[in-house]
Order: sequence, then structure tokens, then C-alpha cells
Amino acid sequence: MRLIQHSLAKMFGFPIDPRKNERVLNMAKKIETLGGLQFQIRVGKQGWIAECKNLDGILTGGNSDSPSINEIDKNIKDAIFSAFGIPAYLCDERMIMSPFDLQRERTIDHINLVYRGQIRLA
Repeated sequence: MRLIQHSLAKMFGFPIDPRKNERVLNMAKKIETLGGLQFQIRVGKQGWIAECKNLDGILTGGNSDSPSINEIDKNIKDAIFSAFGIPAYLCDERMIMSPFDLQRERTIDHINLVYRGQIRLA
């Protein structure tokens, strides 16, 4: 879906360089000011939930009782972009660094896990 939105934005002349977008730059500044975003992840029989501990209002989850790192990481990044009002055509998951970036295929079996993401604008 994002690829389609990105293509349409480009076709209609919307500015699509996230490094020059004010909302993206504000998001990067806020995340840097906080020293990253810390997420607590809880997994149970009914599913999982990830809640940002140092910035109110960023919450995500799923109904899997054994979510993959990829699922958690993608949902957290989507929640971060949404919380900062970043339009889909500017969202590039590579802008947010994750502790999971090198561990894509393992699954989460911890009750509590801290996620620290930092923005990368390159």
C-alpha cells in the first residue's frame, strides 16, 4: 500500500523526500531528544501489546501469542509514524533503527522487552 501511495505522490508531484519533510524532521528531533523510544512488550495467550514508555499515546499489538520479531518491529514502526502524523508515502521503515534489525526471524517469548528505536535519516 505504501509503495502505491509513494508512486502516486511522485506522479502528482508531492514532495517525497522524507529528509526534507517538516513532520519527519520533527519526529527525528523528538526521538533524539528522548534518547530513543522505549517500548514494553507483553505477550500472552490473547496476543501481544507494545506500549511506548517514554512518550504517551504510542501503542500497538496483535493477536498472535508468539509474534515474530518482524511483526513486532513493523507494527511498532507503523505506530511511531502514525503517532507523529507522517503520511504513508513518506514512511520508510529504514528511517527508524531498531534493536531487532539484525534478528528478523526469531520469535519473542519474553513477557517484557524494551525496544529502543532511533531515527536515521539516511
